Amino acid sequence: QGVQVRTTSIEGCDVGILRRSTAGIRLWEDSLIQHCRTGIHSDGVTCNGVIAVDGDLLDCGVGLLSVTVGGIDDLRLDGLIARCGVGARVASTGALESSVRAMRFTVVDCGVGLAIETGLSSLSYIRFGVFARNGLDAPYGTGGITVTESVAPSWVFSHASVRVADPLFVDPAAGDYSLRMGSPAIDVHPPGYLGGAISATDGDLDSWGNHDAGALPFYTLSASIEADVGATAELEVRGVSGSRVMLFLRRAPLATGSQQTLYGYTHIGTVGVSRVGSTRIAPGADRASLRLDIPNWPTLSGATWLAQALVQSSASPSGYALTNRC
Repeated sequence: QGVQVRTTSIEGCDVGILRRSTAGIRLWEDSLIQHCRTGIHSDGVTCNGVIAVDGDLLDCGVGLLSVTVGGIDDLRLDGLIARCGVGARVASTGALESSVRAMRFTVVDCGVGLAIETGLSSLSYIRFGVFARNGLDAPYGTGGITVTESVAPSWVFSHASVRVADPLFVDPAAGDYSLRMGSPAIDVHPPGYLGGAISATDGDLDSWGNHDAGALPFYTLSASIEADVGATAELEVRGVSGSRVMLFLRRAPLATGSQQTLYGYTHIGTVGVSRVGSTRIAPGADRASLRLDIPNWPTLSGATWLAQALVQSSASPSGYALTNRC
């Protein structure tokens, strides 16, 4: 089964996680390793296991280090690596080739983004990533693997599907690497690349369920995770200046999955849905707040409600598009 690190913070260590066996490692569910000399170090003779990084590696000398001797590592990178001397280093002294499967990741503010010093197996891919503000993105190449469907600051990755642009982070100087509206990392790849899965977000409000590049998707609807009965919950909707916004609510659980409509995909269903508010994004603004009063009813205690907004959008053929759900 390997080792699963969930909702955990590892800080201030020489090595956050050291692997010297064939056991797999998975860092996920909001876990992070920070301020370590090396975040994750795989150093073994026969390391034929999976290392999956779905969490954050921050402020480390080396975020992820894989040096194999006669064995192979299967590295799966889907998280945020930021402010490291080297984001990820992959090397091998044997004849076997490790694999790197990187999808929906962000490497930012590192001295070196990816240091791949060995050939990679044919199972490898590097796609849907965001590279930004690194001293060097990939100084040793990418192990014979072509980087595709990503955002990078220069033509260091030559594939035509790589968008050479600033990813437009919210506040990178303060460590906020989430995307701003209009980011070129929004809606980079269609559902077919992810087994047909529909994106939970529609960052450009064009009514299509495409996925964003990078570790941090762009949400057009955000809200507090919890609110007390008798209090007021505040939700924030993103959109174009002057756009009309309508908020809809439904009590969980949701019996069906995402359903396609004229306005994109509804993630809260179409039955038992109530319109609970509306507003308009002010001129010159790109967001609006909606306040939702929660009645002081005992029956609401412990209840979960799902919210989704409908936003006026010229990018959608119908003139409106659905946000993600909260």
